Amino acid sequence: MDPEWAAKIQATDTQRILRGLEVYEASGKSLSEHQKVPPTPPIRRAASYFGLSWEREVLYDRINTRACLMLENGLIEEAKSLRDQGYTSNLNALNAFGYREIFQYLNGETTLDRALADLQQGTRRYAKRQMTFFRK
Repeated sequence: MDPEWAAKIQATDTQRILRGLEVYEASGKSLSEHQKVPPTPPIRRAASYFGLSWEREVLYDRINTRACLMLENGLIEEAKSLRDQGYTSNLNALNAFGYREIFQYLNGETTLDRALADLQQGTRRYAKRQMTFFRK
């Protein structure tokens, strides 16, 4: 279907293979064809950026509380239901914060306390990266 694009990716890269098929099905054109079209020049306009800033201790407390609330509000049951329907943690959507750690717990790879701690720590690290991004 698109040998030029296929040569650029690994045969095991299912995410990119599926994306290529989705683009072809939706547009009738291969990804290689889309990539050959010159990009539209960006519109230059002044932009303002706004972000909320919390004291780190307050932010981390809120993250920790939110992670606990996710468990209380049924994250484990939701993950079990998805697993029972045949979904696995191999799906990108199920590698989001929360699912990844709970799937590890459900698969017996970690304890619930460790899964919660990992969820909290991963979210705090992500928040730190976001704060760094907005400072630049």
